[in-house]
Amino acid sequence: MWIFFFHNSLSIIWNVSEQLESRVPIVEIKSEIEENMELNVDYYVFLIISTIITTTGLIVNSTAVVIGAMIISPLMTPILGVSYGLITRN
Repeated sequence: MWIFFFHNSLSIIWNVSEQLESRVPIVEIKSEIEENMELNVDYYVFLIISTIITTTGLIVNSTAVVIGAMIISPLMTPILGVSYGLITRN
């Protein structure tokens, strides 16, 4: 019984990955990630503003403000870059 479930799960995952591969060219993903990985003024401005908002939230002891600062922080791009690098072994 569990072998049947495991086989069905793998086939679903395999079909989804094939569909995603056919929809988005890998070269396009790579170029977009590499373009966004460059450090520029916008990155530093968002990082500084996020740091100020986080500090304010910690001083005021407001969870909502800290979560808001996490939302506007530009830390997702480096995480995507590291993830892509690990997946492609680059």
